[in-house]
Amino acid sequence: MLQVNATDPSRTRAKTPARTRRSGALGRSPDASPTGAGGPLPGLTEKGGTRHPGQGPAAVASFGSPPPALDGQPLRVLIADDHRLYRDGLESILAREDGIEVVGRASTGEEAVRLASELRPDLILMDLEMPVMDGVVATRRIRAAQRVRVFLLTSSDSPSDVARARSAGALFLSKSIEPSALMAKVRDVRLQRDRS
Repeated sequence: MLQVNATDPSRTRAKTPARTRRSGALGRSPDASPTGAGGPLPGLTEKGGTRHPGQGPAAVASFGSPPPALDGQPLRVLIADDHRLYRDGLESILAREDGIEVVGRASTGEEAVRLASELRPDLILMDLEMPVMDGVVATRRIRAAQRVRVFLLTSSDSPSDVARARSAGALFLSKSIEPSALMAKVRDVRLQRDRS
């Protein structure tokens, strides 16, 4: 029981427990990384772009509020990139929203072709430049065999790369795209699929 001293009002005040520090934007403690490695989300800057040498530490971006969950099956996504940190970063972004499921990960274009045939994804996020087989060749082979949307992501802004991506039937996206903008495009694919 709290002891009250009538002659000293200051002693009647009980200490209030310290408020628990709120977690970060991804539901983790502010010092935890989205991938559980003790660092920031790999490959993303504060504005959602890729991190390049000399730009300093990356920070977790805010991706906005997702729309209401849609009925039906989740959007099945295959990620193909030869950099594991970027693959993990993309998966962390996609995992925040209901209605999206990452069904596979590839590190080469050849592996992406094989997994696309086995897993039958609705959407492929494909790196333009990968070993063994680049993203453009892989996209052509995949789309020749099945109906699937492909986003080709690259740090290049070369007009020839844009033209190559479009000629393969893919949407060209810069890796400097903000996560919120990427998620908006992913949601569009899900909406189009569910309304078709």
